[in-house]
Amino acid sequence: MPTNHTPNYQLNQWSRDDRILMEDFNADNAKIDAAIAEKVSIVTGSYKGDEQESRFIDLGFTPQAVLLFRDNGATYNNSSYYGGLALPDRPVRRESYPILSVVEGGFMVYNKFVSNDKIVTNSKTYTYHYIAFK
Repeated sequence: MPTNHTPNYQLNQWSRDDRILMEDFNADNAKIDAAIAEKVSIVTGSYKGDEQESRFIDLGFTPQAVLLFRDNGATYNNSSYYGGLALPDRPVRRESYPILSVVEGGFMVYNKFVSNDKIVTNSKTYTYHYIAFK
């Protein structure tokens, strides 16, 4: 049996007089495997706008967050909205109009005029770049 354990994951730490058991190693490996599986991974990509009023961008997973920029790095300029940071249940909005939203399997982008503002996360004029957190 180990004398001590690590502070974060309670992994076994033995002293010279401790008896080392295979079960202790297997338990440590299971804890390490679970900790690695919980880590966030990042997926990057881009798409060319197609001018549709709304468009689903398929990631093959539901992201924890999506950060979207126009090809020049902008998210807003001169009353035009090009992206931002969207979380599940926290879309980027201009009043009640969505700009960018996380949905099951990916995210949604939009193309719409609202008063004097433009929501242009799917304009055919631009290429958009995203970072999705898995």
